[in-house]
Formats: sequence, structure tokens, C-alpha cells
Amino acid sequence: MLHVVYRVGDLDRTIKFYTECLGMKLLRKRDIPEEKYTNAFLGYGPEDSHFVIELTYNYGVDKYDIGTGFGHFGIAVDDAFGMELLRKRDNPEYKYTIAMMGYGPEDKNVVLELTYNYGVTDYDKGNAYAQIAIGTDDVYKTAEAIKLFGGKVTREPGPLPGINTKITACLDPDGWKTVFVDNVDFLKELE
Repeated sequence: MLHVVYRVGDLDRTIKFYTECLGMKLLRKRDIPEEKYTNAFLGYGPEDSHFVIELTYNYGVDKYDIGTGFGHFGIAVDDAFGMELLRKRDNPEYKYTIAMMGYGPEDKNVVLELTYNYGVTDYDKGNAYAQIAIGTDDVYKTAEAIKLFGGKVTREPGPLPGINTKITACLDPDGWKTVFVDNVDFLKELE
């Protein structure tokens, strides 16, 4: 996993929270005026080897409705496909089931936890949900594979205006967004 995106209404306040309260470092900041947003990347180590947080401030938006569906996640991957069910646990007392998905043992890899709450079939995602960004060697082939597996591509593969990093984006079956970022372009961003 490369980073998680959080949309924020006050970029400086949020940077201060993550750096002063949580001890993260501001790794880089970029302003994209033609698209009317600014990004700040924060983490505990360099982006090429650590998962980081991307804060996005959209010009003129000072507040977001977070929604009720997002909990937490964590993934480390070499490739976006091929995850296996590592374990599944049903907890009738607390009315939920969890499934752990990943590319290898949990003690050596970060995994994706999927949670099903009994009787809940729909969540309010609000307008500020997080999106996962995963590195890929070919955004064009990734978009083809997403379509082949019945996924919905929400952004056709190609370069982002202002930075030229190639991405593609899709929605999972529940409507959560995943962005796939070209590995070579991403490393160029870090230079």
C-alpha cells in the first residue's frame, strides 16, 4: 500500500495534529492550482518504503461529512491481485464477522480486514471517505483486469493533470474507492 487519502478542511491544522500529536513527519507538500487542491504527505518514514497519509485540501471546502462506513485498513502488496483468505472469525456475541485477506502470513504482512456487521447491508459513506492507493506496474492492464472481474472503473487510466503520474481508479462492490498508481511515476514524484 502506498497511502491513504483523507480530505481535510484545514490543511495546516491537520498537519499540526499528525506531526505534533502523532509524531509523523511532513514528507512533502504539493499545490495543484489548475485542479484546485493541495496535498500534504505525512508518515513515519520515506514514501518509497513506508505507508503514509495523504491529506487533500480542496480549495474552498472547510468541512466534510465522514459517513459511517469507514473503519480502518492496512495492506502491504507487491501486486494488486491474488489476495487469499487468511482467516475468518464469527463473533455472534457482538454480532459481527471478520475476514482477514492478504498475500502472506499476518505476522509478516499487513492485511486487509473486512468486517460484516450482522443485519447491516448498507453504510452511509458521506463525502469524505478514505481511498486506498496501491502501486502497480501498468495502470492500463490493471484497469482491464478490474473490468474483467466486474469492477467499475471510475477513472480511466492516464496521467493526472499537473503532475503526470499515471493512475486509474475503481470502486469495489460496496462502493469503496481504490486508486492504482504507476510505480515508476510514483518514484519520480519522490525525486
